[in-house]
Amino acid sequence: METKLEVTEILKRYSADIDQEITRALEAVDPETLRQASEHLVKAGGKKLRPSLAVLSAEAVGGKVESALKTGAAVELIHTFSLIHDDIMDQDEKRRGKPSVHVLWGEPMAILAGDTLFSKAFASVMKSEEDGVTPELILPALHTVVDSCVKICEGQALDMGFAERLDVSEDEYLIMIYKKTAALIAAATKSGAILGGGTPEQVEALSEYGRLIGMAFQIQDDYLDVASSEEDLGKGFEEEELAESLKQLIHLENRLEGAKEALALRPNFTIHDAFKIFDFSAYARVGTIDVKDAYASYGIPISLEEARLIVSRYDRDRDEVLRFDEFTDMFFPVDSVAGAALDDRSHRFPTGYYLTPDILDPVTRSDFIKVLNLTLDVENLAEDIRQRHSSRPLFNRTDAFDAINRFGDKFITRNDFADLLAKHRFFATNKELSSLMDRFDKNKDGLVSYSEFVDEITPHSPIRY
Repeated sequence: METKLEVTEILKRYSADIDQEITRALEAVDPETLRQASEHLVKAGGKKLRPSLAVLSAEAVGGKVESALKTGAAVELIHTFSLIHDDIMDQDEKRRGKPSVHVLWGEPMAILAGDTLFSKAFASVMKSEEDGVTPELILPALHTVVDSCVKICEGQALDMGFAERLDVSEDEYLIMIYKKTAALIAAATKSGAILGGGTPEQVEALSEYGRLIGMAFQIQDDYLDVASSEEDLGKGFEEEELAESLKQLIHLENRLEGAKEALALRPNFTIHDAFKIFDFSAYARVGTIDVKDAYASYGIPISLEEARLIVSRYDRDRDEVLRFDEFTDMFFPVDSVAGAALDDRSHRFPTGYYLTPDILDPVTRSDFIKVLNLTLDVENLAEDIRQRHSSRPLFNRTDAFDAINRFGDKFITRNDFADLLAKHRFFATNKELSSLMDRFDKNKDGLVSYSEFVDEITPHSPIRY
């Protein structure tokens, strides 16, 4: 199924290599306290927009990814340095959903951490020669990055001065946001183009591209400051919405889990029989039409789109059909006792036979229908949540992932889900967390990767809202 990718998701393909370069740049920092303070915001997440643009610009002019990785890392280090110092000046206690550096280590150590990142940035650019970049290209790239640092400081000073004035002109404002925000993004695209071996025309065009992105970003950010309420603006608000959605999903999943347990404990019910009720073609796989027809055979009319949602929920290899090992998840409970009882029960009919709905006794049939209805309800709710978040202008999948991924280690664990929910006054049980992980963890390795997370929260159906 094709989905429209966000820009940040396209750029995230470079994140792993950039993170590796940043780790190398900081691994020798001593003492350990300084290194931890310096790494704190880097490990807290972030979209890596600026360094990714540097690498993307190098590729755009025909260069190699490796040529701009160290300079991309340098740009991210400079950006992070500016955030640490901004948080000190503004006395902000949180950044990227985590306590600010000065909150954890104090202002003196935070200043040193920022200075360390600033210094390491230039060393990183200079080491580009290790990746085969010639000094003739490194020098102008370094000059570009250095110039942007001066402009960042000038822009911040202008911004502080404007806070005491009521007569700031449009031209003054545009100069300020260029220096404060756009200059570093322009430096990222320009230095990337230089290191990729671009022509002067290409370098200038990409520099202007970065400048315009930065200007647009800051204008929108400032507009939201004026036009939106504080509640609407904060990442915390979006995080609260995400936590609330997970709670809604857990409540309905609890009802489904209870129905699965009751069905699993019926002595004459087996997964094999259920599979053969759905497998109309006897091809040992269940597709969208099969699901729709199976529901209809029990008097539950559903649309093809709803049937597709159910298949998508359990389709681990994304081939749009459910084989037996995938289908079992539709009826197998999380509870170990009920699950063991169902797992030990052999099927009663030869493989390959399609079973009619009347094969189930009245009580088992009632429990079976309850599982079918609740499965449909859960998947419709899950899609409503996807659509609702997708329609929110401030919702971003990368930020949502980072809000849950508390350690910034590129994977979400059940403890990460538990912490997010507890932060918003919901204390999930182990069974509830297992159900949540079962939904997001497509390959069942106990970890939710970024791609698995995006796959789950990206709308699977046409726009509903």
